[in-house]
Amino acid sequence: MRLAMWVVRSSIRVVSGEPKLLEYQGSLGHPRRARACSNCDTRLWAEPINKPTLAILLPGTLRHVGQFQPVAHLWVRSALPWVTIPEGVAKYETQPKDPQELIRLWQSAHDSPSRTAT
Repeated sequence: MRLAMWVVRSSIRVVSGEPKLLEYQGSLGHPRRARACSNCDTRLWAEPINKPTLAILLPGTLRHVGQFQPVAHLWVRSALPWVTIPEGVAKYETQPKDPQELIRLWQSAHDSPSRTAT
């Protein structure tokens, strides 16, 4: 279980260092790519090969991670029994067919007049 955010890859800005590229085989033998910190090997984001304009950012690595709130929960069919999913947040048994749907959910939440600035 981990936090993940779909983002436009070109919007990622690294403020220090140069992340290294990791290339490996996924569990089903598909090629995978990710970026990791060159110093501590912490994974920073994945680069889906079939979606070259998108990245799957791991928000726990962000400087101001507390400013973000989830807009969706994925793979809830395998959630541990103690996981609580807040009311009003989109949830998917697996994941949406179109990752752009997650971007639209974030944009909708971000543009909402009820959202307060932090």
